Amino acid sequence: MSATEFKILIVEDEPIIAEGIALHLKNSHFCVSDIAYDADEAVTSLQKKNPDIAILDINLESDKDGIQIAEYINKVCPIPFIFLTSYSDEAIMERAKATSPAGFIVKPFNKNTLIATLEIAISNFSRSSQ
Repeated sequence: MSATEFKILIVEDEPIIAEGIALHLKNSHFCVSDIAYDADEAVTSLQKKNPDIAILDINLESDKDGIQIAEYINKVCPIPFIFLTSYSDEAIMERAKATSPAGFIVKPFNKNTLIATLEIAISNFSRSSQ
């Protein structure tokens, strides 16, 4: 499958950062299925848009965080996901690792790291699903 066939959900509470991620993806021939700014929007998007992979910020400035969204993904709609976040302290890392993410990128990030992480995550998930 080419990158354009993969629908990506971006979960990021900062609109400028979310749009920047979307721009990087669109310029790299990925399809952004949706941008969710909080956990409720993320769950709705997961249910209605059926993305192939999700990019999750951890701190969403709401009642649920990206790690709780990852737990939901694992239980309800198993797709690969990566964390793209500013948070990498030991407690956060332990919670994140428990969800088995396909990748973890600490902000600030660059386009090449984001694209490479997504491609590896998709490839590994495709192989493990066969």
